[in-house]
Amino acid sequence: MTTAGVVLLAYHFPPDPAVGSLRAAKVARAFREAGYGVEVVTAQLPGETGARASDDSGLRIHPVTPLPPPREVLVRLKAWLRASRRQKPDDAGPAPTPGWAPEAYVAGWKRLLSSLLWLPDDRQGFVIPAWRTARRLVRGGARLVYSTAPPYSPHLVGLALRSRRGVRWIMELRDPWADNDQKPWWVRTRVTDAIDARLERYCLERADLVVTVSEGIRARLLARMPAFDQSRLVVVRNGIERLAPATRFGHRSGPVRITYVGTFYYSRDPRPFLRGLAAVLRAHGLGPDQIRVDFTGACRSVGAVSVQAEIDALGLTDVVHIHDWLPHAAAGRLVEESDVLLLLAQQQPDQVPNKLYEYLGARRPILAFADADGETERMLRRVGGHRVVTKDDQVEVERALEDVLAWARHGAPDGVDSALLQEWTTESQMKRLLVAVGG
Repeated sequence: MTTAGVVLLAYHFPPDPAVGSLRAAKVARAFREAGYGVEVVTAQLPGETGARASDDSGLRIHPVTPLPPPREVLVRLKAWLRASRRQKPDDAGPAPTPGWAPEAYVAGWKRLLSSLLWLPDDRQGFVIPAWRTARRLVRGGARLVYSTAPPYSPHLVGLALRSRRGVRWIMELRDPWADNDQKPWWVRTRVTDAIDARLERYCLERADLVVTVSEGIRARLLARMPAFDQSRLVVVRNGIERLAPATRFGHRSGPVRITYVGTFYYSRDPRPFLRGLAAVLRAHGLGPDQIRVDFTGACRSVGAVSVQAEIDALGLTDVVHIHDWLPHAAAGRLVEESDVLLLLAQQQPDQVPNKLYEYLGARRPILAFADADGETERMLRRVGGHRVVTKDDQVEVERALEDVLAWARHGAPDGVDSALLQEWTTESQMKRLLVAVGG
């Protein structure tokens, strides 16, 4: 077996559709292009057996079968106990499924138990099989271990391997860990938050290099650990994979096309945009001949709210259209053919949606709903030529829409920083990573 230069610990790796797999693939490609052999240890996909195929002989992918996480074992045990106590077939209700949707109130003991079963996340079953495989690769000669998260369980594997003599460990955070506001409240307590913070601190102290994908995450770490050696902390953005030529796009015939590609989740809520759009259409007497909006992806609901029902209630049925997921290439063409790109990044001040880089690469005007002075807003204001809404104020939304519609028809204002876009390309960012690693 070829001796590995790098062991990459990534729970998600292509063709896994999770967005985290895209980053892992970029890191693997960067190391390969720098001449490293790369061994990827990742979670096995449903129905997958054996090694995962790769077109690159220097890239070997080792899927491992995660053990059932304690939370799932508990759910299955409860289901078995219930089934064993049934006296009559008629007593059987619907079969329980792994997972649990919380009620409005969760008893303290139950919340503590759930929190303990979610340390550092719900992918603990990856740790032992990944460690066994990665340890074998390290014994075979690998001396550089790179773990990327979330989920954060791969960092525990990296921490264990770091104890071996001569092994360097790079720890990457794509989201905040211990202070992640998006971790569900019903799997958090003061006790488990403290344990999580200690786990994170110990990993940060032991890692040879810590990589974050945004300045906001870096600032969070330094705020909590002011004595941390900043020379071991580097920002390497996800990056723009493909940057369109720097030419001014004129509006094509037909309606102005506004496009959103992605998912409505967390606080990515399209309703402020839809209300503002309805108001602008009424104020200017516009309809489907002048404006068309396409939502593509997991966009049929936000939480328990039907997006289509909201569209119909606002009188936008002929203007706003919802499509299910398209292949990546088709979604890319939809972005390139659009006049305005809609980005939702509310209540994520330190994270940058990967979609932002795809949008920037298309060089189309972006209408973004983002946090005031958050990472997304700062990036868009720095590069220029885009419009950011930072509060749920319908007047502000309407003004922003009128601005971008005018840009779509007559051209966006000058002042886009092309040099900054070039700096934010994947190629430039991965070079930054290799310099930090010393490769």
